[in-house]
Amino acid sequence: MPENDYTNAPMMLTKYTPGFEEVDYTIPLNSAFDVTTPLQAIELEARAKSCAVIIQVALVPLDEIYGALEEETEGEIDDE
Repeated sequence: MPENDYTNAPMMLTKYTPGFEEVDYTIPLNSAFDVTTPLQAIELEARAKSCAVIIQVALVPLDEIYGALEEETEGEIDDE
């Protein structure tokens, strides 16, 4: 995999429908601070519906997110 130039690890927030039945939506996050606004909205929704919020976190290899990326040689031209 090529070297990455991320200053922060890529992050995504995924919200599921009640009971973890299916994905409701997924949003990309640029930094840890970006989780505040969507988490506040989820917390307000949970309070209005008398629900709890469960936060689960997992570290996932970048290859699983982006697929295996091959390193390109500088100046190499792909004719296909």
